[in-house]
Amino acid sequence: MKKSSIAITGKINIFVLLIFMALQLSGCATVGTIIPTEKQILFNAEETGEGTLKSGQLSLKYSYKPVGENMSFNGVITSVWEYDSITVRVLFIDGIGTVLEQKIVYFKTSGLKVDASVSHTFASFKNVSAMPPGTKGISFRMSGEQRQNWSD
Repeated sequence: MKKSSIAITGKINIFVLLIFMALQLSGCATVGTIIPTEKQILFNAEETGEGTLKSGQLSLKYSYKPVGENMSFNGVITSVWEYDSITVRVLFIDGIGTVLEQKIVYFKTSGLKVDASVSHTFASFKNVSAMPPGTKGISFRMSGEQRQNWSD
């Protein structure tokens, strides 16, 4: 490998690392805030559940199930628009809706094309996350950046 391609590869790796760190740090911003009652999904330790969340043009059909001290999540993300990136976070909340911790359960950039005439599904995911002590429920936060270059 040439020195110039090694330097470019190193710069790309640093750039990707900085993006990842920014995402992780931005995830801490809501810890301690209170989620509105209508967005809280409270449960008991034995309960499984499912539902649908809408955020702008994105829709998330989700299910959750406790697995010991962990929580298993399944989700299907749909929209009629194309996106360059999508992030889904689960917010672990206490009994009054205070965010204890949040974790990214789905994140993807590029490759999110959808043929709206056939299917509106972008992606599905499965994730198992440890629940912090005091968790009495969850909420979700979902965001996406709509595709800017429609010629791709």
